[in-house]
Amino acid sequence: MGSGMGSAFQDRVGAALEVNLQRSLNPELVDLADPAAGVRFPVRGLAVTPFGTLHAGALGAIIELAAYLAVAPTLAADEHAVTTSIATQFVRAAPAEHWVTVRGELTRRARRIAFVVVTATLDGTDQVIATGQVTKSVVSA
Repeated sequence: MGSGMGSAFQDRVGAALEVNLQRSLNPELVDLADPAAGVRFPVRGLAVTPFGTLHAGALGAIIELAAYLAVAPTLAADEHAVTTSIATQFVRAAPAEHWVTVRGELTRRARRIAFVVVTATLDGTDQVIATGQVTKSVVSA
């Protein structure tokens, strides 16, 4: 398994943040030195429903990104992780113009599979917006 701190890791994180879908939601790393610490993003633009709350699809895209960032430090240079299963429970709405923080926690990494629990909170609070369980298959890059 990879150490997660080399140039290949930084390239991998950069590429994940540049996926057009996620990039359109303006995520930023919570901790530049530790991408696995998660991301935060504003509830605005494409992320807002007509009712002025966070769109579940936008949150789902960021949940997947946070899950990938939690797995990425464990990947060898010749490995990649792809989502094979995702289940999300939306607990409460996040209002427009607020920020949401999404963190993934790698709970188990086997040779070809990784399990991640993801939590989304209203930025700066302990208010849970959603929780998720993401399964990533580890494949050859």
